[in-house]
Amino acid sequence: MTSGPNTRETVRKVYEFALNHIGQDKEATEIWTDYIQFLKAGESATTWDYGHKMDSVRKAYQRAVQIPMDDVKRIWEEYQEFENNLNKITAKKFISDLSVAHMQARTVLNQLQEHLTVLFPPLPPPKVKGPSIYIPRATTLSAGEKALVGRWRIYFKWEERNLLELEEKDRATLRTRVQGVYSKAVVRMRFFSEIWYMAYVWNINHSNDQSLLEAKRKDKKNEALSLLERGIEANPASFLLNFAYAEAQEASKKFGDVHTSFTKFLEVLRKELDELASRVNFSPPSSQESAVAVDRTDARVGWPDAGSASQVSSFNSQTSEGQPPKNKELVERRTEYGLAWIVYMRFARRAENLKSARAIFGKSRRDRWTPWQVYEAAALMEYHCTKATDVAMRIFEKGLENFSNEAEFALKYLGFLISINDDSNARALFERAVNSFSPERARPIWERWARYEYQFGNLEAAHILEKRMSYAYPNG
Repeated sequence: MTSGPNTRETVRKVYEFALNHIGQDKEATEIWTDYIQFLKAGESATTWDYGHKMDSVRKAYQRAVQIPMDDVKRIWEEYQEFENNLNKITAKKFISDLSVAHMQARTVLNQLQEHLTVLFPPLPPPKVKGPSIYIPRATTLSAGEKALVGRWRIYFKWEERNLLELEEKDRATLRTRVQGVYSKAVVRMRFFSEIWYMAYVWNINHSNDQSLLEAKRKDKKNEALSLLERGIEANPASFLLNFAYAEAQEASKKFGDVHTSFTKFLEVLRKELDELASRVNFSPPSSQESAVAVDRTDARVGWPDAGSASQVSSFNSQTSEGQPPKNKELVERRTEYGLAWIVYMRFARRAENLKSARAIFGKSRRDRWTPWQVYEAAALMEYHCTKATDVAMRIFEKGLENFSNEAEFALKYLGFLISINDDSNARALFERAVNSFSPERARPIWERWARYEYQFGNLEAAHILEKRMSYAYPNG
């Protein structure tokens, strides 16, 4: 197969292709050894052919002995023997020129082994005859796994420091080496979104290298986006990867792709919430019920036509004590779900217009899993982008209707009214809120209003409030 010159040249190019991609790997010793033997085995009919072959072997040796890989010391010894057999006089110069770089490679190899021993612990013996194979497993977010991610981060930074002291002309070698490190990492740590994200960041930064041709920079950018896509495929519920992907597509003005990305992401999160709810026997309002509530809104802007806040009693008759008990994990996951809607709204407002953001908020209100944080974000968006306090207040009021047992939401609304200097509506909301929650749950509301009275009210009002608080909290 390797006897003809054309065939040998094809094989040589295959070796070079492989070495250009994985030749910097710690375990690349075997392929380097095979390549050198392949070059040595080439025929040399003339003196010129022989000299050319020896030059090729020398170059391969010189590349290999500068790489921190297993058995690099043996390859160095083989190289010394190779040069001495050719010419002892020139051998001294060649060996001397490479000695420092080779010793640096061996020093780095020792440090590299310390990193990899932790990141690639020995596999347990297989239960059946055959090689041991590592299969990535889903993360459990244990302390040990978090520590492992930290060790990977340290290793990445270590590799990026150019410990081999490669010169500027060899920067491509450093990039290839680091690229290989990240490639192995995302395979080994497939279900850790942080690893995918770190690989993406390194690649996207590399794509901005002005020393690269424009076409090459474009290819590198596509490679970076491909990392995010593969990472999302492995971790579809990752906020980090989905948000990074949406931001990258927004930067490229691919707004349709951003909408598609958020839609898929929300579907994944919604499915997870449904599954979790079934395990804890929790039933939020159905999507149909949510849709009916949304339809009773002001057609002008899609917000509830609630009139002034002080005239509406937004708290349901069911008190906080009458609500079903909350599951902590479900509450946390639902809050996270709301964050996806909020970021989606912000994208639409930022990249398109306020109308688009309102449309997304309208969709979120038809979603039974949407938490109160989405209402707060929508209200603040209206206020800060249009200065329409009436619209913002209507959104807050609608939120109170839907989340009457959420004292924190009432507190956020109270803070908003105080911030816009709406004293009358703030006072009315305070009175409604403290009568709707147990003293313990209402404490932050009392404290917020007390701070307002102390700073901006009169002495009589402050004394009256202190007296009321002493009744509500006799034990302080």
